[in-house]
Amino acid sequence: MCVLTFAALGGAFLVADDIPCIKDKLFDATEGINNYFKEHQAAKFTFMIICGLMMDTMVIAQFYRFAMWGTSFRLLICLAIFYGLRFLC
Repeated sequence: MCVLTFAALGGAFLVADDIPCIKDKLFDATEGINNYFKEHQAAKFTFMIICGLMMDTMVIAQFYRFAMWGTSFRLLICLAIFYGLRFLC
């Protein structure tokens, strides 16, 4: 256990060179929008707020569906775990 901890903290498994066989094509394809949000902070924060509101609306709609027609507590358990982990992180 101590050896693994030391190796992870010491960076023994990190490769200094670029690995040519691994290429993140999705990251490369979205480079333009990433640069836009990096330069325009107000647009980035607005986008984050809109996405958060959409997610909250979805959760409220699912909770209403559960309250009206739900037969299992799986949705509430999943929501509790999701928002619990979101609170911790």
